Amino acid sequence: MIRSNVGQMFFRKLIAAYYASWAISLWLSLPNIIFERSIWNGVGDYILFFIMIAMFATPVIFIYGILVSSLLEIAAVRFKFKGSTAVLVSGLLHVLFGLCLGFVFPSMLFFMIGGVSAFLFFIFDVSFVRYILRMKLKLRLISFAAPFLPLVLTAVTLKAISPS
Repeated sequence: MIRSNVGQMFFRKLIAAYYASWAISLWLSLPNIIFERSIWNGVGDYILFFIMIAMFATPVIFIYGILVSSLLEIAAVRFKFKGSTAVLVSGLLHVLFGLCLGFVFPSMLFFMIGGVSAFLFFIFDVSFVRYILRMKLKLRLISFAAPFLPLVLTAVTLKAISPS
């Protein structure tokens, strides 16, 4: 019984990390499009910037995020937090531990990115992932492919508006 709960929790955390890493990578690569002065090579620059962000954010979210989130959930069960109190305390602790990234890499930017990433991870874990696990297999597969859509749409748009 306990082993299956831990397995389900870990699977849920993996899914939340997947979506959080996509969301933070897409979100952080948007300023490259908005503030880029020249769109001559917009698609290549955007994809390169997205890959650079994903290279650093994804391992942190998958390793640190899953570890901390799992430990926080285990602590919440151990201290018998229930209902909205558990959600509030867990959400605040997720954000606080995400903000700790600013102490590891002393920068206000990393401080904010860590907090936003942790908040996104928590939101995906608490709400979105629970709905995904109840979906039929076909819809679940579509939802896993959905993060590719904004990346592709942005690249196609940049290609269409860039001068030849």
